[in-house]
Amino acid sequence: LRWQGYNHTKEMRFEQQSLSYGKVGEYWRRLGISGIGAFPILCSWDDGNHWFLGDVADGKKKALWNDMTVIWAEKTVSMDIWDRDFVPSEKVIVPIHCINDGQDSTIIQYRIQVRDMAGNALFSKDSATIVAPSSKNIVEEELEMPSSTGDYELYTVLLNPDKTVKYPVESKWKVRVYKAHVPDSLKRTVVWIPECEKELKAMAERMCLKRTDSYENADLI
Repeated sequence: LRWQGYNHTKEMRFEQQSLSYGKVGEYWRRLGISGIGAFPILCSWDDGNHWFLGDVADGKKKALWNDMTVIWAEKTVSMDIWDRDFVPSEKVIVPIHCINDGQDSTIIQYRIQVRDMAGNALFSKDSATIVAPSSKNIVEEELEMPSSTGDYELYTVLLNPDKTVKYPVESKWKVRVYKAHVPDSLKRTVVWIPECEKELKAMAERMCLKRTDSYENADLI
């Protein structure tokens, strides 16, 4: 109810659970934290958060387990991105954490894509990097957002997983490409933006807003 409102469906709840555990788990993996907190796996049924379908005693796992292969796998790739909103054709740098928890050096091959919500790749690039034992490389990939507004997905998948891995090692992130509309009242307003707010300054420049270097001369701070 907190995240989905009153009209949520079972599919929406499953997706939200996979997203919440998956993104936090990927974040911990990127930080190099070992182990996993076991309490969410078997937490209260009333919370709706345990990782099984029906009675826990039956051991019927939710798809969440498979979705978190990116966390379980000894060799993995994870996108370090939290922004969701972008402008058409914006160029974006996405750091890819290529992690090797094995005892030998390995080549990590991966594919990064921008996909529409039907799964069609609008941008695709294959890359590879050699990662030392118990180490990681961070590769910065540049991609361009679609020119059309709408909902999209950033998608990265490991191309050479170990033979013991049964499910895709993939990192996903839903994003939105939109074009902001500037109301006439704001067009007439003089704004002041501090130097540290680089994203706001870039947006104001794109929107052709009237700016001043002194907050004392601004209508809007």
